[in-house]
Amino acid sequence: ICGDADGSGAVNLLDVSYVIRFLYMGGVTPNPIKAADVDNSNKINLLDISYTINFLYRGGPKPRCSDYLGQIPADSAAVIFAPGLISTSNLEGACTADPGFTEFYYGLGPDIYFVKKTGNIWSDPTIASFSSSEFSEYEPFMTPDGQKMLFASSRTPVTNYIWCVDRTESGWSEPNPLGGVFSGIKMMYPTMSSNGNLYYQDITNYPTSAPIYVSKFVAGEYQAPIMLDANINGTGYSHHPFIAPDESYMIFADYRTDSYGDWDLYLSFRKPDDTWTMPLNLGGYINSSLSDIQPYVTGDGKYFFFSRYNGTTGDIYWCNTSFIDKLKKGIPKIAFYSGRYAP
Repeated sequence: ICGDADGSGAVNLLDVSYVIRFLYMGGVTPNPIKAADVDNSNKINLLDISYTINFLYRGGPKPRCSDYLGQIPADSAAVIFAPGLISTSNLEGACTADPGFTEFYYGLGPDIYFVKKTGNIWSDPTIASFSSSEFSEYEPFMTPDGQKMLFASSRTPVTNYIWCVDRTESGWSEPNPLGGVFSGIKMMYPTMSSNGNLYYQDITNYPTSAPIYVSKFVAGEYQAPIMLDANINGTGYSHHPFIAPDESYMIFADYRTDSYGDWDLYLSFRKPDDTWTMPLNLGGYINSSLSDIQPYVTGDGKYFFFSRYNGTTGDIYWCNTSFIDKLKKGIPKIAFYSGRYAP
């Protein structure tokens, strides 16, 4: 049991009474149930008790068992993800995970690292098999089915920036560049919906502009890329898109008049005619005066990850996704039926 306080091999009355006393009769957190709710079930259970005993009673580092690398589930305010393990004094950013959150990939300097859950234990960070030390490789994105990984690479800096690996029985395949309609396009930050439609940032004219495009996947083939409308690309600085698996919304980074001081993260909803609502700033619980970029939502739709940079170093942050429904409720229904949006 992860959290056996007295080494007895089971959770017993001594363990439970200690945790209850700490949580309910003098805990330092204003919301003790939420602080101990490891599996986000909104009630205290055996997993929560075991985890909390191990961390509070025995001391030492947080155990890397349970979901989300043993982290206490994030609330609506963004906090650093897995400090000391994933987020360190180095430059981390741009993360992704498999649908069940048993593999977590992220950028660390010029390489892509990952941690993997085996049983209830997470491994130490290790460089991904497809990430070569000969090149700069970053911005991984695992497709919603968990079978492909897209990532940016300096392997072919003139013709293409996005490479792909496929999941096999023995691990990831050798990397291959995206070809076809993507040949010759300088691309970054790929993201894909469940139907295969590929969204990305075109950096051909960077830093003048870096618009977001989509290439639709029709009858097994990618179609000519289309630049998204002015609500997304109107400023000329939109970048780092994340598309929802069902394409109902997009989160991306931009620098707009309502930004909190630097790059901020915005949310836009797709309308029936494939245009997009006016982007909404995610607000001060998420955005800051620093650069808040590189969004990602977990496969279960519960948690939102992003990167925050201060110019030299960066960390990965996370929070829950309650902001999506809150922001959508503030948009008039006319936005989704008439093609118009009134802010």
